[in-house]
Amino acid sequence: KRGYINVKNGEIAIDAKSNNYQKAWVFSEGVAAVMSDDKIGFINTNNEVVIPFVFNYSEECRMENFAIVFHDGCCAMTGSDGKIGLIDKCGNWVLEPAYDEIWAPQNSSYRVIVDNGKYGVITNDGKTIYPAEYEYINIKSDGFVLSDNGKQWQVDFEGNVVQPFMF
Repeated sequence: KRGYINVKNGEIAIDAKSNNYQKAWVFSEGVAAVMSDDKIGFINTNNEVVIPFVFNYSEECRMENFAIVFHDGCCAMTGSDGKIGLIDKCGNWVLEPAYDEIWAPQNSSYRVIVDNGKYGVITNDGKTIYPAEYEYINIKSDGFVLSDNGKQWQVDFEGNVVQPFMF
């Protein structure tokens, strides 16, 4: 069973004994993902369900870069077929599940997507910046490092090449 503690004062905020949460993730944007009866839903700080327990938990949820937290109103979530998409704060699909992985944003408003071993980039609301066609993509503070066909180069967030050859 899982619950929550207020890190500011050490008091129990949501008691683990009063619910049936098998897993619990951190709060983000006022809500937290929790798992009950093998389904993922979202609660608010008053332990009220704000997104029903309808999402499947899968091994994809255990990926190193996968975080079930909201960023800019969207959260990566596993669909019924095991693919990953983005949901909004009402639990509606903003980006239908179509990817093997969607990474949590790292200090930017972009997410790395992975499909069939190829990498791409989307915005936090699911718009494609680079389709999943690259050997690897790394998001930096000043742009993207793209790798494909044994070459690596860097572009800024507007798509301008700032380093034509890195590796």
